[in-house]
Amino acid sequence: MRAEEKNMVERIMDTETMGYAYEYPYGGGARKEYMLALTPENLANFIGARGCEAEKIIITDIADRLVVNTMFGMLDVCPDQKLCRRIVQHLLPIQMGEKEAGKVLAVNRNVSNQYFATTEGVPFRKKRNHGELPQYLIRDNHEPIISREEAEAVRKLCAYRKEQQCVENTEVYQNRYAFSSRIRCGVCGSTFRRQKIYIGKPYEKVQWCCHKHIQDRKVCGQKAIREDDIQCLFTRMWNRLAGNYEEILIPLLAGLKAVPRDPKQEKEIGELSHQIEELRKQSHMLRQVLVDGNIGSAVFIERRNQLDSELETAIHRRQLLEEDQFFEQEIMQTEYLLTVFRSRPARMEDYDEEAFLMIIDHVTVYPEKRVQFCLKNGLELEESLEEGDMADGRN
Repeated sequence: MRAEEKNMVERIMDTETMGYAYEYPYGGGARKEYMLALTPENLANFIGARGCEAEKIIITDIADRLVVNTMFGMLDVCPDQKLCRRIVQHLLPIQMGEKEAGKVLAVNRNVSNQYFATTEGVPFRKKRNHGELPQYLIRDNHEPIISREEAEAVRKLCAYRKEQQCVENTEVYQNRYAFSSRIRCGVCGSTFRRQKIYIGKPYEKVQWCCHKHIQDRKVCGQKAIREDDIQCLFTRMWNRLAGNYEEILIPLLAGLKAVPRDPKQEKEIGELSHQIEELRKQSHMLRQVLVDGNIGSAVFIERRNQLDSELETAIHRRQLLEEDQFFEQEIMQTEYLLTVFRSRPARMEDYDEEAFLMIIDHVTVYPEKRVQFCLKNGLELEESLEEGDMADGRN
């Protein structure tokens, strides 16, 4: 990532109004995606600069809520009328040719994804809302199990006992390993558990063994595998994939995006497009009736607000359907993996736990030391450990 791109992302974040713009070019073609600041002036500059090159532009906040959309460079829908008026104040002089569009705070979506995938910060991913509602805290809404005074007394007692027992670092009791719940048995499907062998000896080692095999060897015959062997295989798999990730992941991403939508979904998109067209015609006719003086202003405002509400709902629903695809999660995770490999070294000399947690969903261990790594996008890659490849050179 270039320094100017990184600076632009940080400038956008400094405005505390981060959002996304989806630009649909004339005649179809692939849409372009941007991350941008949602200030009125910046939105006006973006629409003024890009509006003439696009059939439509849809701008949302990071929660996927519509901020504004345009058709052929003109404002179409803006749910926040106060914001709309402020955008128009900056946009009208640009569209009238009185001034040129100013500096736009925007970057390509891939650049922003790469920025958030770096090790300096937590990878940022937009999450689609599946009907979850906001949660609110209401005090004294129902009868408590214990009173606040009792709860506070318990907390003080726990703090006192921890102080008396000199227990400062409580994380040791909540320790989770990178492989915990991620290693599965290829024979019975159970999860592996961590074990220490040769405890107290110079050659003490850690291994992972099938839970059912530990309980009863007759139920599952899968043998344990050493932790350093899994690390060795992951390092090898990473180096093979990192050296060829574009040849593997880019065609996979294109194939996933090319999967056609559900026919019922296509039909609903068509019906919504027809509904949107009819609502716009009604809105135009309503304005004409007002100009002719055949309707009162109060009735006009009531009907116009109703049409705007129906139009916003239909456009938002169509937008969700157009973005909703088969394998949506796989597409998102494949794009995420591309940003990970672009931002990290192509070769890994030693096992990197952070890299493992970033790309691996789970690991399946089969007999004969065959290990299958399932990436977060569902791609499965298998490695085998031969005797000569064992991490410590043992026979």
